[in-house]
Amino acid sequence: MEQEEVWASTSMSKMLRLLRWAVRGQVREKRNYASTDTGLKSGWLSDAFVVSHPKSGRTWLRFMLGRYIADLRGEERSPAEYTSSVFRDAREFPRIAFVHDHSSCHQEFRFAADELPADKSFYSDSKVLLLTRDPRDVLVSYYMHCTQRDPIFAGSLSEFVRDSMFGIEKIVRFMNLWAGGENAARAFMLLRYEDLMLDAESALRSAVCFLGLPVDEEGIARAVDYSRLENMKKLERTGALSGDVRFGAGSSGSQDGFKVRQGRVGGFREAMSDDDAAYCSQYMSAHLDPRYGYGT
Repeated sequence: MEQEEVWASTSMSKMLRLLRWAVRGQVREKRNYASTDTGLKSGWLSDAFVVSHPKSGRTWLRFMLGRYIADLRGEERSPAEYTSSVFRDAREFPRIAFVHDHSSCHQEFRFAADELPADKSFYSDSKVLLLTRDPRDVLVSYYMHCTQRDPIFAGSLSEFVRDSMFGIEKIVRFMNLWAGGENAARAFMLLRYEDLMLDAESALRSAVCFLGLPVDEEGIARAVDYSRLENMKKLERTGALSGDVRFGAGSSGSQDGFKVRQGRVGGFREAMSDDDAAYCSQYMSAHLDPRYGYGT
């Protein structure tokens, strides 16, 4: 897209951001960074970004926020819209984009661990909520996704955790590149999946405040209740979420192919062999920034 087209297709609420970038000569640089990530490419002018590695709980948080925003607007929406059109239609609120920041392998451009972009200046004018999860649980969930839901990997879990395109090295590098996120973004918040599991209402309230949405305590409680894991499983398996391609059993048609699976904390202990779990734990101990608090 040429610069003239960018200006023509942009609403007035985004003009100031584009103007700042134009004055600094950054429009092409920002657009180029976004062009190699599917989520960024469509949402590069957003006010806030929820950034996460795949399988870190993004869909759950997105569903809760979408349900909450629909509630704020007094709308009755289909469940599938809580992860999609709700955010597009709520123009009175800050625009939120949910992105994997080049860490996903389910897109045209794939990056191995040592290829992940280290410069996060793209986000310097935006809010960033970084959602993380224990890398070992991420690996198990992502392996199921990459072998059962949308097959792009044919090896064993042991091979997966050691692969530079999918495994522990890449997840740890992704997290380490964001460990100093407060220095990269205009405002930065770290939210751990484990904290969402422990106290979803408190975590959602913090996210709502950070993202600049109005706070409605009853609405937060309703969104959390509706987004309970068991209810999301029911909605997905009964086809109530079929309007969103993120949901469904995937190409395998098996239970492991569904988007909403176990959502457990520490489930890797049952899914991984002792050797694989030890390998990941040792790698994390040696390389993962301790600020995340994922002890071994």
